[in-house]
Amino acid sequence: EVVRDRDAYGRRWKKFNDSEKLEKAYEVVRDPQEAQEGLEASNFTQFLAVLHHCVGGADRQKSLIQQQLAISSSSLTHEVDFVTELKANFDKSVQLGVPAEKAAQKVHEAFVKL
Repeated sequence: EVVRDRDAYGRRWKKFNDSEKLEKAYEVVRDPQEAQEGLEASNFTQFLAVLHHCVGGADRQKSLIQQQLAISSSSLTHEVDFVTELKANFDKSVQLGVPAEKAAQKVHEAFVKL
């Protein structure tokens, strides 16, 4: 039996052993209506919206990595292992879909600025 009254369920929760708690939690999650109500009650949907804004999908991730590459390239110095950094920037650029020639050109430009 899925207990729909959260208050009554909460009062009984302490009396369940671990196995019963797991079973009850599974029942609630398995019920789409209960799962949706639980997400709404916990404001998890708002958290997901904030997470999507900060982390986002593939386009947002690509943009963040491009920004990281720009910062990395502009902050290279002789005090760090800049060859490794340049190679990492090249590899990341290629993984983002930048043609190898263009990525190599950007690496060369960053190297010349050193």
